Amino acid sequence: MKISPALLVKTPKELATQIDKLSPYFKHFQIDIADGKFVPEKTITLEQILNISFFSFISSLSFDFDLLVYDVTAALNECDKLAQQIKVDKIFIHKLDSFNPRPNAGVAIDPQISVETIKQKFDLSSIPAIQIMSVIPGAQGRAFIPETLNKIEQLKNAGYRSQIYLDGAINNRTIPLILEKEYRPDILCVGSYLTKAANLEERVRELKLIQS
Repeated sequence: MKISPALLVKTPKELATQIDKLSPYFKHFQIDIADGKFVPEKTITLEQILNISFFSFISSLSFDFDLLVYDVTAALNECDKLAQQIKVDKIFIHKLDSFNPRPNAGVAIDPQISVETIKQKFDLSSIPAIQIMSVIPGAQGRAFIPETLNKIEQLKNAGYRSQIYLDGAINNRTIPLILEKEYRPDILCVGSYLTKAANLEERVRELKLIQS
């Protein structure tokens, strides 16, 4: 498993601060984009990120974007503009009726969505990455839902062989639950457990131990 810091921020300054703090340890980040409508939380916008000049100095980093938005088409267009400035890896879409296959577009499976529903709606082989939400999305600090881990095995049994992400409440209490499973995610998206760590170096060392 690899670790990707998950950033849920409201302002360009906050985003710059988090990346500056974490980039000595990590080269891949996920940024949550919430419009305040699809979920109650409202974050920094893609338009604001487009105007952040410091991105020109971080060419060694890559980014995923987690789109908790209603207007997926507009968000994807802005992601395409961002891709001209920075390395955009995966873009995860929660609004499933707006998902269309493209090389970097992944599906986010919210807790109330079953793997069977995803199988019925989409050709799994056309999806380059799937993100399993282990919390109700929209804000950091929400409770971990252990049953969501079963979706990893369900996807594997359905023949899915591309990347599986796990996002939500990843910390010292939930990591043992993840590690005891036979089927594990490829990437753990870690939010406040990193961004609010009192001793970041110690927390990073702890997380690096589980990476393979």
